[in-house]
Amino acid sequence: MPDRPPSTSSEETQAPAPEGSGEGLALEVSEDLMLARLRGRAEPGSDLVEVQRQIVNLLREHGVKAGINPQAVRQAAERLARGETVSELVLAQGTLPSQGRDAQIRLHVKLETERVGRRTESGHIDFRDKGPLPVVEPGTPVASLVPAQPGEPGLNVLGQKVPPEPVRLLKLRTGKGLTLERGGTLAVATAQGMVMRLEEDRFEVVEILEIRGDVDFRTGHIDFPGKVVVTGAILTGFKVRCYDLEVREMEPGSQVEVRDNLTVEGGIMGAEVTVGGNVVARFIRDSRVVAKGDVICENEIVQSQVEAQGVVVVTLPDGRIVNSQVAGIKGVAAGEIVSSGSPHTVIRLGVSPEFEQEIYSLRKKVKDLEDEAERLNEVLVGQQEELQTTEQDLKGLLLALKDPAQQANRENLISQIEMIRPLRETLKEGVAAGLARQEEITYQKQRLQERLSEMEKLLPPGAVWLDVRVSAEATTEIKTPHASLSLNRKMGSFSAREALVRDPTTGKSKLVIQTGPLRRRAL
Repeated sequence: MPDRPPSTSSEETQAPAPEGSGEGLALEVSEDLMLARLRGRAEPGSDLVEVQRQIVNLLREHGVKAGINPQAVRQAAERLARGETVSELVLAQGTLPSQGRDAQIRLHVKLETERVGRRTESGHIDFRDKGPLPVVEPGTPVASLVPAQPGEPGLNVLGQKVPPEPVRLLKLRTGKGLTLERGGTLAVATAQGMVMRLEEDRFEVVEILEIRGDVDFRTGHIDFPGKVVVTGAILTGFKVRCYDLEVREMEPGSQVEVRDNLTVEGGIMGAEVTVGGNVVARFIRDSRVVAKGDVICENEIVQSQVEAQGVVVVTLPDGRIVNSQVAGIKGVAAGEIVSSGSPHTVIRLGVSPEFEQEIYSLRKKVKDLEDEAERLNEVLVGQQEELQTTEQDLKGLLLALKDPAQQANRENLISQIEMIRPLRETLKEGVAAGLARQEEITYQKQRLQERLSEMEKLLPPGAVWLDVRVSAEATTEIKTPHASLSLNRKMGSFSAREALVRDPTTGKSKLVIQTGPLRRRAL
């Protein structure tokens, strides 16, 4: 337990002035409890021993017991005895904690996500030509963990430990096709396939199924726990369910359910698409596409429903969104927005009710972990104290066993030792398990808080943008969580977002859709 509670503001105690002195002496402890400063004066001729005693008393009254500089105390007493005034003279200084090192993941292979595309002679990237798939063989080291190195605690002037900044924890987590070696710090492939990075520190090796031609009556529906590469199309009425999918095109009435990413060399036409990662396609027409990541379309989105928890971007300068319902939680960007049909084009920006519910769920999980950590810490402190007492008792019994004067009590001592040793082992196991759970809670809490922080960035008004590079037609509707705007005329290039503005009539603030010049950092 600390000797005194940390101060929330600087504290000052004034010592009674020595006889004949003026202001007397005052000691100030800084808000962070890392410095103790002396100020004040004493008349010339004051007794040196008496002045030094007053300084020591001030330090004692403030509980200052660490980082005291004896030379500074002696020099202060000498100066004061000579009648000098001291100001902000540091008598004690705490020790700052040392900086730790965050954990790191080092990759030893190329990942599928690094296959961006082939650079053409014109300098553009052809996202449809990504080159060969990166395949690993059994026994290939995939990734290694450089564990975090916690910093060393410091010490404030009250003698209390100052904890170092927490370090970021990571641990290798593996799925199918991988095993952990070297105490969990090296992930090694156990199967041939493609390495997929599911999260920053979670990997797996999946098999690759290549279908030369179309998904049709010859192949039937595809349900494969790995990556599927289709050199042809998914024909009408056929379904593909897999971890990752590359296909030339999707025909009307086809369906795909992909755990990770979908890449379509051509277009998605009249299809149903559900993807846990990103979607990249040349065009989307008459389709419904739902993605937990981004939707990147090259040419156009026409008469479709597209929902993304990331961004929705039509990449060509004049790429179009035509008579479609498009929702991008992190933003939407296109060259042109055409709204000539029924229903008209609707662009939704920002969080959805489901997104907000996920944020609430994450906050609750963080709170539950914090509560568990608090309860665990109380139990762990008790176990550690009991273990320390048990260790001391055992040490005392072992010393007594070696004492010739205790030979008559030998059997009793041996009996007590045999009783204490199992208890000690049980306590050691309990403490080890508690410490391991503490680390796991910290790891889980860090991951949840990082994810929560990224999601919460999208909550404030104005955080999410619509960028229109060329124009948007009248009747285009822009919606955000708290406002909407229907364009009553065709607008040239602009950016739009939700904004809090003051109504000049009522004087009250309200949320509206605010438009302005196309921002430089458009998507």
